[in-house]
Amino acid sequence: MTSSLLADGDTDDPAGERRSLVLAGGGMRVAYQAGVIAALEQAGLRFQHVDGSSGGTMNLSMLLSGLDAEEICQRWRTLRQRQFGAALPWRAYGSLRWPALGSADGLREQVFPHLGIDPALIRRAAGVIGTYNVCNFATKTAEVVEHPDVDMDLLVAAVSLPVLMPAVERYGTPYTDAVWIRDSNVPEAVARGSDDIWLVWCIGNTATYHNGLFRQYVHMIEMAANGSLLRDLGHVAEHWPKRPVRLHVIKPEYPLPLDPAYFTGQIDAATLIALGYADARRYLDNPAPLTAPWQPGITQMREAPPGAAARLVLAGSFTRTSPAPAGSPAPAGRDGGGMELHLQLQARGQLQARAADGDGGPRELAVAGDVTVPGGRPHTLIESGTAVIDPGAGLTLRLSWRDEAGPRTLVAVPAIGGLAVTLRADRASADDDGADDDGADDDDADFGGAVLGTGTIPVTWRQLARTLASVHATDAGSAAQAVRHTADLAMALLRAAGR
Repeated sequence: MTSSLLADGDTDDPAGERRSLVLAGGGMRVAYQAGVIAALEQAGLRFQHVDGSSGGTMNLSMLLSGLDAEEICQRWRTLRQRQFGAALPWRAYGSLRWPALGSADGLREQVFPHLGIDPALIRRAAGVIGTYNVCNFATKTAEVVEHPDVDMDLLVAAVSLPVLMPAVERYGTPYTDAVWIRDSNVPEAVARGSDDIWLVWCIGNTATYHNGLFRQYVHMIEMAANGSLLRDLGHVAEHWPKRPVRLHVIKPEYPLPLDPAYFTGQIDAATLIALGYADARRYLDNPAPLTAPWQPGITQMREAPPGAAARLVLAGSFTRTSPAPAGSPAPAGRDGGGMELHLQLQARGQLQARAADGDGGPRELAVAGDVTVPGGRPHTLIESGTAVIDPGAGLTLRLSWRDEAGPRTLVAVPAIGGLAVTLRADRASADDDGADDDGADDDDADFGGAVLGTGTIPVTWRQLARTLASVHATDAGSAAQAVRHTADLAMALLRAAGR
């Protein structure tokens, strides 16, 4: 099903305004953009032009291949990291003049087909213009290729980062990823008549210069990407001074984990999608478009303090106590069925403190992820979430999202053998006269409005073992710091589970 993000004509805006979506690069972190696309689609935005650079071209290609946001997210979730890996022919490693560390065979034969990327479908896309940015190595320039001229070689070239993959010969000319010259193309959007431009940014941008060869290689990409963006914005301000160009920037609060964290499983595509969705929803709730003159800090992110993260996958039973929203999939069974939570818990520095007794008090962690409950859409992305780990009381979860009928809040509290779950409508969307479906007055409830369903999630030692095995340090500055934060979170989870 084609995404409703894509316009089906030159413009369907009542004022005749054109809108562009600019998908910047970011390696495998661009799974984050799938969550942003889901939020933009949910908000009803439509784009007459979509531009992609580097890794962002994969999401552009999925849109132009006819996938909607839900399918884009699901294909990213089910993509296996090892599908990217492909070695060069063994003879290529016989000298020191390797063409690259690996080949693009994994992309051509596994990744692109799994993601639903089809050059023939891309070329036939109508009603919207897609533009791809690639580097012509012969001229050392960034070239823009419209989607009717795309082929598989160009799609591979667009993500062929020097050193990692070989250049791609196309019509006798070597092409590579354009990131060193351009990692986004706002001027292209303006030149095509768009004054409302939405930039989705994944590349890190903080003031800290890190040690290590790999981190400094990444810093070179960051400098090139951010530098070219600022140069491009200066070009827009100079050449179109009277155009009312508005730039919306959707970006992470903290830099996203780098590709090694993705390939080693420390973070997965589902979490990146959830982070992108939550960031986009926050922006959509309080949009702040930027106008010329654009300042250097437009993609600036906060420096992440050392911390730790863990993956929490829970399943249990759920029974609805009110009808599912119109248009939602039918529940599994008449009134109940299975419930699943796929969550990433993130602690940022707050677990270092310890009380005199050594256990400490309650600790609040940020949560990103998705939920599946009967009567709702599978893998519904949460907008915000918190987990409270209390050594004396156990684990409490509070997750919020919105569906076709309005905002929802799920609260899971410790109970004998696991967690007791309650799903409620937010007060503003509760369709009642001041009393919940269970007869209680809303003023007496400590969260939410009408009760929509209840459930139970058993917590077993096997589940706990899987969660503990997933605990890892984030943004640690040293091995000792990494060990300390990993142990802090693991012990906090273990103590909470023992209550």
